[in-house]
Amino acid sequence: MANRKLQTFSEISQIIVSTLNTREIYANIIKLIVEAVGVDRGILFIDQNDTLVSVAVCGAPPQNILGRALDKNTSVFGRLYRDGKPKLLRATRQSDLVRMLNAEQYYTVPVQTRDKTLGILAVDNVPSGRPLAALDEDLLMALAGQLAVAIENAARVAELARLNRELVANTIISDIMHQIKNPLTPLKMFAQLAEMYPDKQKFWAEHGSIIKEEIQNLENNVQAILSFTRRAEFKIQPLDLAAVAQKVLSLVKVQAQNAAVQITVDIAADLQVLADLPAFQQALLNLLLNAIEAMPPERRGRIEISAAPAQDRAMAVITIRDNGCGISKSNLKKMFTRRFTTKVKGNGLGLADVHRIIEEHKGSIAVQSKLNKGTVFTLEIPLAARKA
Repeated sequence: MANRKLQTFSEISQIIVSTLNTREIYANIIKLIVEAVGVDRGILFIDQNDTLVSVAVCGAPPQNILGRALDKNTSVFGRLYRDGKPKLLRATRQSDLVRMLNAEQYYTVPVQTRDKTLGILAVDNVPSGRPLAALDEDLLMALAGQLAVAIENAARVAELARLNRELVANTIISDIMHQIKNPLTPLKMFAQLAEMYPDKQKFWAEHGSIIKEEIQNLENNVQAILSFTRRAEFKIQPLDLAAVAQKVLSLVKVQAQNAAVQITVDIAADLQVLADLPAFQQALLNLLLNAIEAMPPERRGRIEISAAPAQDRAMAVITIRDNGCGISKSNLKKMFTRRFTTKVKGNGLGLADVHRIIEEHKGSIAVQSKLNKGTVFTLEIPLAARKA
C-alpha cells in the first residue's frame, strides 16, 4: 500500500509538470485519484469568485457536470467546503446535481493547503453500489493535498501568463512611442524654423537633407518594430546560398565603399539551404550592416563570409567575421535582446530580429567577440536535400 501511495504521488507530480493546460491537469489527476482510492466517480469543485465550479470529473458524463456552479453559502457542497473537514454524507437534500448523479451517499474531502481551502473533492460508488465505509480516508486526504498543489501551480502559471502578455504589450507600445518620438522632435523643430524663413527655397536648401534623413529614420524605426512583432508566413524553399549572399552584397555595396570596408565571400559550390528568401536575406543584411557600422573609421575594415556543410549534421554553417571594434563581455550576453543597442541611432531590434528569424528556420546563431579585435557570428541553417 505504501509503495502504491508513493507511486501515485510520483504520477501526480509528473502530471503537474507535464503540461500548462489546467483542464488537462485536473482531469488526469482526478482520474488517478479515483483509480488509486478505488471509487467509481469523482468530481472536483474549485472556488472561483465565491462560487464552487466543477472543473473536472471522472466516471460521469462530463457534458452534464463540467461548469456547474454551486453557491458557496447556501449549497450543501458550499457548507462542506466552509467546514473544511472530510465527511461521509447521505443525500437527504436533493439538489439538481445530486439528482442527476443519483447519488444516495458520497464522500467529500477539502482540497486545501496549510492555510487555505481551494476547493472540494466529492467521490461515490453509485454505479457499482459498493459501500464507502471502507474508503481509505488518509490516502484520499493526502491525494487531495497533492491536488491543491496542482491548483496553486496552475494559478501561478495563469498569473505569470497574464503578466507576460501585459509586459509584452507594454514593451511593444513603449518601442513604438520611443522610436517614433525621436525623429519627430527634430521634425517639429524644423517645422517651427520654416515659419521664420521668408525664403522657403533657402530653408530647404539648408535643411532639406536633414529633414529627409529624419523622415527615413522614422520609417526605418516603424518598419523595424513591425518586422519584429509581425510573424509572417514563411515560404521555406531550397535557396542557393552563394546567390543569396551576392544579392545581399549588392545591397550593402554603397555602405561598404563609404566605410572603406572590403568584403570577401567563400561559399562552397552548390550549397543550398532551406529558408524563406525575404526573411533569410534580411537576417544576412542586418548582420552585414552591423559589421560595417562596427568598423572604426581609422581601421582598414574587412568582413569575411564563409559557408560549408556541417560534418556531422544536415546543416549549413555560415560564418561572418569582421575586424571591427568588437563587443565587451558584458554586452555580449545582451546582443540578441530586444531594445539593446550600443549605437547612437540604433533601435535595438536588428539583431533581435536576426535571432528570431534564424530560430524560426530551426537554426541557431552564436556570437564570439574580442574588444578592439573583431566579432564572429556563426549561423546554422538546415541544408536542402541534394538532387539525385
